[in-house]
Amino acid sequence: MISSKYVSSSLISVWLLIAASSAGAQTASPANESPAALGAQLAGLQSSLLQTQAKLARELRKIQQLQAQIQHLTAQRQPPAPRGSRPVGPHSQAAAAPAHAQVRRQSAHISRSDWLILRQEVKDLEQDKAESNLLHPLVISGIVLFNGFADYGNVDSIDVPTQVLPGPASNRLGAGLRQSIVSLSGFGPRFLGARTRAHIAMDFFGGLPAGYGATGSGLLRLRLARLRLSWTDTAITAGLDTPFFSPNAPTSYMSLAEPAFATAGNLWQWTPGVRIARQFKAGDAGWKIQAGILDPTEFGSSFTSYRSPTSGENSGQPAYAVRFSFQPDRKRSHPGALGISGVYEPRQFSNGTSLPAWALGTDWLWKLASRLQISGQSFWGRGLTAFDGLPQLNAPIQSYSAAVYARADAALAGLPMFGGWLQLRYRPSERQQFNLAAGYGGYESGRLRAFSLFNPVLSSLSARNQLLLFNYVYQPWSDIVISPEIRIMRDYPRKGAPGWGGQSGVALGFLF
Repeated sequence: MISSKYVSSSLISVWLLIAASSAGAQTASPANESPAALGAQLAGLQSSLLQTQAKLARELRKIQQLQAQIQHLTAQRQPPAPRGSRPVGPHSQAAAAPAHAQVRRQSAHISRSDWLILRQEVKDLEQDKAESNLLHPLVISGIVLFNGFADYGNVDSIDVPTQVLPGPASNRLGAGLRQSIVSLSGFGPRFLGARTRAHIAMDFFGGLPAGYGATGSGLLRLRLARLRLSWTDTAITAGLDTPFFSPNAPTSYMSLAEPAFATAGNLWQWTPGVRIARQFKAGDAGWKIQAGILDPTEFGSSFTSYRSPTSGENSGQPAYAVRFSFQPDRKRSHPGALGISGVYEPRQFSNGTSLPAWALGTDWLWKLASRLQISGQSFWGRGLTAFDGLPQLNAPIQSYSAAVYARADAALAGLPMFGGWLQLRYRPSERQQFNLAAGYGGYESGRLRAFSLFNPVLSSLSARNQLLLFNYVYQPWSDIVISPEIRIMRDYPRKGAPGWGGQSGVALGFLF
């Protein structure tokens, strides 16, 4: 059992740190400092003291919870004394001693798994916590993810296949850890009455270096970087983020570098932008309005630090988006939500043509039963290729520059587009879940066929792309994930028979 000495030592250590930081601050302050500077230092010390007290309170609560768990396990293993077993007579004390010793031995015995859990939790409390140099809380999280997979068909990527390419089919076997993610979350002081928070996430899917082991090691890539100010019912978020008009994503540990259905109905592309959200309460129900401006970065790649402008940036205006959502019961542990959104992107092409892109969409997340949930989204519009969810150009490497140019061509911007995805999740327990999902994205085939007559590069663009996946997610511990998955892809080219492909594999992850 955790003794009071550990609690006392923890209290003494924390107060010594507070006293040392206060003494250091007083020593470093010159005598001739202005009252404003001294006041700022005093406010900083007061904020640090409050944060330290909050941390101490959390640690004490954890220690009390551990003590309660140990007492509960001990009480469960103490056998009840049978009636009439109390010894009577002159030899009662001698007769009772072995019985008490037996009870002590039985109460001290717990299973090895319970003991390992408690010992690990105590070690977690004793270890040093990560802090920023400004004494604000800093949380390190992420996942070390191993993917072992087997591909079949002529797919576009061996790690994360998204669609089938024309050509002979082949079978491939591989593994990788490039989809591992490292995240940092910082919690700052209040600003204008709002709580401040920053978050940054990186993975290793930014490319492959040259040399031995290059196929197994990836280059660091920025995924998300956002700042957030949140009040009671209002929040402002700025940075590189997922599109707020597409809040849901299919569940897949085999596809984290690019979310599942990236080319089959999932609008996901991480884009710089600023948005504001406002919540309204009506009893147990809730409404939310989100509006923002975005910088839609088109498909492309640059091997230098120079970034050429996209057709949207050439227009001199950002993209505009808005989303209305409704939650019928906010008090539930997993409240459902229905959303309606719209996106409008002005575009100016190199030939002087102005042709805006737009899309209307819906999204949903709903609990059908106690263990069954449905989620997904759908969209319909024209030329909004900046957020993906549609088939990609299947141009060969030697025509890559032409493919990038065609991606931003006015002909492609005039194509009607549509797509969406649907997922059913069944959770037999808190540690297990089964996910079945299907996605669909494409262009109007008639117009694509007509436009490809004037632009040969568009002939490599598929009219539609379909994807079906099934996975099982098992968490034997809170920080361990095991997830086998099967995905099947079907690609409909502009002409010819559909192409088939897919991937089967297993993901092993360690969450931290």
